[in-house]
Amino acid sequence: APWRARLCSGITVDAMREETQNNISQWSSRWAQRRPSALAVVDEDRQLSWADFESRVAATAGALSQMGIQEGDRVAFLLQNRTACLEILLGAARLGAITLPMNTRLSAPELAYQLTDCRPRLLVHEADLETTVQEALSHSDHRPANRLRPVQAQGQQAWLQSYEIARSL
Repeated sequence: APWRARLCSGITVDAMREETQNNISQWSSRWAQRRPSALAVVDEDRQLSWADFESRVAATAGALSQMGIQEGDRVAFLLQNRTACLEILLGAARLGAITLPMNTRLSAPELAYQLTDCRPRLLVHEADLETTVQEALSHSDHRPANRLRPVQAQGQQAWLQSYEIARSL
């Protein structure tokens, strides 16, 4: 199918395969150098060029590092399908952290099982899932050192600037 032949503003499937065989942690950086103004990500409320997207991934990696995330740490995220998912995935990969996408449709007991099993250092979740996350944490044998929740923010700020940190007790 024609739509499979080209992804992300002219990047071929073969080029994507080559990128993933290298190191995904530098994927956005390499494309920002090659095609800085090309369209990289389309979200409900924004479109980002490779240069803008790379800036956000770098900011995410820096913020995660400042929070103490390092190589081998697990970063779980419970988010709707949006730009922040990619920023977390690539930003954490830059630090050598392991990302754990979690399904937003899971029940609290199912999330509790996953949290106990994967033992993330950081959990990023949607604000509207706060009640479910609290219930899951109350049934889990593990509490992440930190949680991030979204708050309302305007503009094209890096996603971490629009999240609040909640230290888990």
